[in-house]
Amino acid sequence: MDKITEKDMKEVRKAIEAKFPDDPDLQQVHIARKIIAREAELEGMSSLEYIKIAWVAGWAHSIGTRCLTDHQNTNSTQTSGRLHHI
Repeated sequence: MDKITEKDMKEVRKAIEAKFPDDPDLQQVHIARKIIAREAELEGMSSLEYIKIAWVAGWAHSIGTRCLTDHQNTNSTQTSGRLHHI
């Protein structure tokens, strides 16, 4: 996936900080929203499509990591108080 450039990030941050000078929390939300919109645009997608794909990719990664961890723990009978098995 294409990524937003550092120059673009600085421009977004500067514009948002000027728009919401007294609210750093609101700045962070709007900066994130602008970055997502720009990355979606670079991929030729809507923001919603981009978020869905990122969510699915994160979910798939988390499942893969959990399966790998569970597989590595099959030689022990107990890990962190829970039984692990495949």
